[in-house]
Amino acid sequence: MEIASIMPVLEPSQAVRPAQSRGGIDPVVSERIAMIRFPLIIGVVLAHSLWGMDAKLGVAVPPSLEVLGTLFFDILPRGAVPAFTAIAGFLYFQNFDGSCSAYVRKNQVRIQTLLLPYVLWNVLVFVVFIFRCRYFGVGGGFSGSRVDLSAGGWHLVDAVLGWHSIPMTGQFWFVRNLIFLCALSPLIYVFMCRRSVGFVFCCINTALWLLGISGGQGHGILATIAYTTVFFCWGGYIAVHQIEVKALDRWWKWLFGVWIIISVATWFYFYSVHA
Repeated sequence: MEIASIMPVLEPSQAVRPAQSRGGIDPVVSERIAMIRFPLIIGVVLAHSLWGMDAKLGVAVPPSLEVLGTLFFDILPRGAVPAFTAIAGFLYFQNFDGSCSAYVRKNQVRIQTLLLPYVLWNVLVFVVFIFRCRYFGVGGGFSGSRVDLSAGGWHLVDAVLGWHSIPMTGQFWFVRNLIFLCALSPLIYVFMCRRSVGFVFCCINTALWLLGISGGQGHGILATIAYTTVFFCWGGYIAVHQIEVKALDRWWKWLFGVWIIISVATWFYFYSVHA
């Protein structure tokens, strides 16, 4: 008996289009997200690795090298956090209909993947900080090294978890903002559920960000939430209205141009807020 006679015959659409993966996300889209995750992580590392080449190298560097260092270590990598934020919004609003059950289901997962790691890592770093201060008399080297240990109650909790300032685990300000936006997801969905209104909503958020309108200076949530909201909402808008993201494969050159624009805008935003 020939093998072909016992094997099921697949239609072309079945042969090239895999079944839906868990969560209703197309496997091809999941594969694309998995593919870009590693280079985005590298981008985050680069963005935090070489601030001030003169200080890092201990010698004066030629202007040309300074320009290249700024481009590849301080400008282009800054598109990584917006990309991660858009992916987070896209994944959150997959199959989200604004209902209470959907809200509970989505945030049960985010409690495990965002909230608990955020709290535990910040508390752990704070404990190490206290240990260094107590036994070595050294408290520098931490994002929250200016924590006033004499402050009690909410002030100390705020200093560790970073509501009005950068958290003890400094790079986790991004996670803090995502937790805040996930908590507000029903309100965000109200604005985005209608295609035209959602588009205007996302454009207004983008304009506020580009104009540098924020709630203050530094890494507090009011100073950074506009930046996070922009890309979280764009990712959510794509998910809510089921925009075909696989078609973007054909437009990778244009996407690279968009990446450069976002990176430069993020770079200007960072130094305007932290000037």
